[in-house]
Amino acid sequence: MDLKNKKQESLLKPTPTLDPKVVESKIIKARKNLEESFLEFNKLFNDKVLNKNKTDASRNTEKQIVDKLYKAAAEVEINNIGEGVMSMGLISLRLALKARDRVNELEYTLYSTIKELKLLKEQLGKKDEPKGKS
Repeated sequence: MDLKNKKQESLLKPTPTLDPKVVESKIIKARKNLEESFLEFNKLFNDKVLNKNKTDASRNTEKQIVDKLYKAAAEVEINNIGEGVMSMGLISLRLALKARDRVNELEYTLYSTIKELKLLKEQLGKKDEPKGKS
């Protein structure tokens, strides 16, 4: 059978209809997998270990968790076009807001600490030295 006849034969075959229950089951399974992957990633995101203190094993674990999240989102996307991309977008936005809030907290703590340090110096009668002098 040559390629032309094979192509015509495949065009004549009816496309298989998918059972809606099977499709819905796949979507639910993919969503659950994405949710579990996000929870793992969220734990990773909240980890306080400095990058310089991470071992190769922990870096490898991070990569695996990120890959798992990506694959889970791709699975959702395959089963329900648009949902995987939207899910990753929402996850990214939520994490960006969470990171912003953490940075704001750190900036406020730093500002408060500097202010307290200046007050303590004033109470002790010490003046701030100009920058650049030892």
